Amino acid sequence: MTLFKEPKIQLMEPYSQTPIFRKSKEIFETLKTVTALFPEENEILIAQKNQLIENIMIIQSKLAGSDAVKLYDLKMENATLIRKAARELLVSYHKGNRVLLHRS
Repeated sequence: MTLFKEPKIQLMEPYSQTPIFRKSKEIFETLKTVTALFPEENEILIAQKNQLIENIMIIQSKLAGSDAVKLYDLKMENATLIRKAARELLVSYHKGNRVLLHRS
């Protein structure tokens, strides 16, 4: 009989199993696939690619951070930053559509 139980190693963090975090991973993978098609010589598209990836990474890190903190005001701060990054993704989507429509 052992006196101490071995700790269970948890491979996945609990926040990574939430539906919203799984959706953010899906969006991240989609953005990586789409932005991989951007030509490297087009500086404007590369800047747009960096902004898109930055925003989705902010969303993922703040989702993980809001799960870890217990203080309400920090959770709300993370929620505000998530909303801001999501809004920037939405605006960049509409800006891209407008550019495509004007070229047609």
